[in-house]
Amino acid sequence: MAKPRKRPIEIEDLFRLRVVGATDMAPDGSRVAFALQRLDLKKNATYSSLYAVSGRGGRLRRLTRGDHVEGNPRFSPDGSILAFLSNRDKARALWLLPMDGGEPKRLTDRDLAVIDYAWSPDGKHIAIAARALTDRQKLERDGKTKELARQPDFRHVTRLHYKTDGVGYRSEESTNLHLVRVASGRTTPLTSGKWDDIEPRFSPDATRVSFLSNRVKDPDLFGSNLDIYSVGLDGKGLRKITREPGPAFGHTWLPDGKQIVYLGHLGGPGEWSKHNIHVRRVPAGGGKSTDLTPDLDRNAMNLVIGDVASTDFGGPAPVLTPDGSRVLFAVTDEGRSRLASVSVDGGPIADPITDDRTVFGFGFARDAGTGWMISGDMTDPGDLFAMSPDGVPGKRLTKVNATALRGLDIVEPEEVKSKRRGGFVHGWILRPPTFRKGRKYPAVLEIHGGPHVAYGRVFFHEVQLLAARGYIVLMTNPRGSDGYGLAHRTAIQSDWGNVDMKDLMTAVDGLLANEPVDPKRLYLTGGSYGGYMTNWLVGHTNRFRAAVTQRSVTNLESFVGSSDIGFTFGRAEFDGQPWEEPERYRKLSPLTYAEKIETPLLVVHSESDFRCPIEQGEQLFVKLKLLGKTVEMVRFVGESHGLSRGGRPQNRAERLRRILGWFKRYGGR
Repeated sequence: MAKPRKRPIEIEDLFRLRVVGATDMAPDGSRVAFALQRLDLKKNATYSSLYAVSGRGGRLRRLTRGDHVEGNPRFSPDGSILAFLSNRDKARALWLLPMDGGEPKRLTDRDLAVIDYAWSPDGKHIAIAARALTDRQKLERDGKTKELARQPDFRHVTRLHYKTDGVGYRSEESTNLHLVRVASGRTTPLTSGKWDDIEPRFSPDATRVSFLSNRVKDPDLFGSNLDIYSVGLDGKGLRKITREPGPAFGHTWLPDGKQIVYLGHLGGPGEWSKHNIHVRRVPAGGGKSTDLTPDLDRNAMNLVIGDVASTDFGGPAPVLTPDGSRVLFAVTDEGRSRLASVSVDGGPIADPITDDRTVFGFGFARDAGTGWMISGDMTDPGDLFAMSPDGVPGKRLTKVNATALRGLDIVEPEEVKSKRRGGFVHGWILRPPTFRKGRKYPAVLEIHGGPHVAYGRVFFHEVQLLAARGYIVLMTNPRGSDGYGLAHRTAIQSDWGNVDMKDLMTAVDGLLANEPVDPKRLYLTGGSYGGYMTNWLVGHTNRFRAAVTQRSVTNLESFVGSSDIGFTFGRAEFDGQPWEEPERYRKLSPLTYAEKIETPLLVVHSESDFRCPIEQGEQLFVKLKLLGKTVEMVRFVGESHGLSRGGRPQNRAERLRRILGWFKRYGGR
């Protein structure tokens, strides 16, 4: 019997995919609870619900229902209760679900927005990191429009970091720690002050709560700094644990309570892009830290990006193996996030994972010694797998996208390496599913953002869609990308648009030499830093038939002053602020070369983008219009920088339609 014919992927297939989110395993290893995200195109919203599956696999059990955003599930120490965060009740609160049956019950007050939490080892308390709502936020939540209309509406800005992309303008309230008694819900403060205190974790003896905070004199001037602190359950005895500069995050206590391991480096202000994140250990009483992975020329975190299941640029956090002897952590390495481990005392690094999948998360059951991981690849958005005590993947526990992918002609990308002086440019090509020898095809160069992230072994709907429409798609990791060593990542320091452009065009030349590509139908797109490079390339070469620049940077001087993190780039990327290096900023700004642009350009930008504010796109659009160039602009209302990954479904669909339509207008498919 002939196999059913598969069809090419379409825009609407994006909204049939499911994403496995935050996960936890019951202490006895009997079941795994996880958040499962879904996109609702009709309601134009994104939701997530909680599910459970046996630790041996099998049918899924739905734990929560309704159109909510629910996640961060964590079992109580005895496994009888599942805690989780939910936006039901018009609040971001902590809820408790009895595992033997019953309805969820809200534990925390609606006037506290809970960011993170941790169970105490005895299960009697939960430490939360939460921010109190302002009076105005309470009125907005409760829909009291008449009272709101009678009040002034303004923002008094006193801090440099007063806004965050995807979150909004900073509240005058800080995020602090509170201790919640599980039996009664009674909540008492543990910390206070103008600092944000996050990532609460109990000491093994349950006498202290550790957390992260940036309590330097001016935290906005050293925004990458984070230190580990601890405090007693009575809110007294504050202790600073890490005492060196640089970030500290993803921390966990060793079983004896005498040491803490975490991710970080010792870079100072403005050095966030100049060091690798390593696994470190510090005495729980405070003191000098030890680098457990000094010879690792990689970042100990996942920086491989996609548009379905993607990194959050902050983890996953390291995890102790069940016997407490080793630390399991992720490593970004040549387009994948693999697992590695190191002894808690340091020494050689072991690599349990050697295949071509990317790991998004992992953990162990507290008592059973078994574990779980979330893993995906370029044809699979990701599923839950069992994991052995030493980090080796086992049986697939879920198949959340089996139905969505069934019948689709998903393209298997092919790895390519284009030779350059002193090395190679690593990338992947996707040929159309209807590819036939003897034909010429249009091609699209996709450029990633960051700049210090990477394309790789994750599912990417956008490139699958372009291939399905008849394009050969090229994705590359030029110098500046993560996963190839520190020298590779910092090669673009204070010199954006130089060696990265050379690498991109080397990859394009390799594509033309080895694939049946029509050189007159080359297309170009990228977002964020990829948008910067799109602007840069069309200002320095006319080899592309048409281009789409997305959420881009065009004027580095105004970017430093308008972006939520732009002010950190002055020292981190350009070795000086615009008023100190005006000629460098002018030279490195794509806007400077707008007169040379002949490529038809579509500018796609979101109006609530705080990372690369829309004024960046506006400047390029206006200048090109005044110069009589071929340019159009599409502005997405209410969307942030992450439109392609987390925007409203209808806008995500429209964005894809606009990209396809622009290329088709200029000779594409």
